[in-house]
Amino acid sequence: MYTDTTTSCSGNALVSACLLGVNCRYDAGSVLNKSVFRFLEENKLNPIPVCPEQLAGFPTPRKKCEIRDGDGFDVIDGRAKVYTEDGEDVTELF
Repeated sequence: MYTDTTTSCSGNALVSACLLGVNCRYDAGSVLNKSVFRFLEENKLNPIPVCPEQLAGFPTPRKKCEIRDGDGFDVIDGRAKVYTEDGEDVTELF
């Protein structure tokens, strides 16, 4: 697990909570990523876990979503949309 560096940290870092082992993914799981922990420790960064989907109001678990006709930048620019696996347009929540 992550070693607390708050007494000697050089800053804070927003980190997707699921990468830190928080069960907040669409399937109520996580994708614990040891390289993220290593990066935080090596750079003496204090992680601030966030789940963008939960902040947008999505529940956990939730329907899997995908971007169609582009990427995240295209969604932000209004050129692509985000849909649930059953076809519901949830672009506005992103």
